[in-house]
Amino acid sequence: MNISYELNFSMKRFHDDINIQQLVGICLDNYHTTIFDDIVGVMNLPKEAAFDFLDELENRYMGTPKFQLFSTYKSIFLNLFVNPQIKNLKGAFLEVLAFKILKKYYNPHTTSTDCIICINGWCSNLTVDIAMEYDSSALCCECKVPTSKFDWNIFKNLLDIKMQSQNFFDVYAITLDLKERMDSKKQRIENSVEESRGIIDDVYCIAREDLANFNI
Repeated sequence: MNISYELNFSMKRFHDDINIQQLVGICLDNYHTTIFDDIVGVMNLPKEAAFDFLDELENRYMGTPKFQLFSTYKSIFLNLFVNPQIKNLKGAFLEVLAFKILKKYYNPHTTSTDCIICINGWCSNLTVDIAMEYDSSALCCECKVPTSKFDWNIFKNLLDIKMQSQNFFDVYAITLDLKERMDSKKQRIENSVEESRGIIDDVYCIAREDLANFNI
């Protein structure tokens, strides 16, 4: 099978943002801890709710050994949320975090981001955020911070890749929302798009609680 990747680079400057890189680094250094959960929780909130949550966290960590670390990531969030491109930065956070978690878990020999996937001359209609080949299999993912950003076209693109690759690619939808919201979104798509029925579950969904539970 001839597989290639056409890179887009539309998100590169957001992926490379120093604040995003620092937050992802803190998350990975504190994986399987409340710090990871807190950062992901703040990132999924609108500005005012995020600031209120940071105030709650400050009270929680005050006087504890984790207060200095909290102060570090709070200052990063304050920088991020005043940036007019915060929506792109939130998306970049999820994409970089998911990429690094999956890379640690699967140890792939080939990786690509923000790309069109081409298989034996056929190319996907849409880009995917993450693609990896490992052992005798592969995966590709689309990442959206809120589940409201997922639609049937995104799921169909992933399923087309899976079909064209004869199931060589496992396909994933990743969100910072909770699993309950992702399940509800999938159900709404199934109710409104007949083509999706019976196949949408072939897209594995990784919600917030799943993202925190990889064995890395």
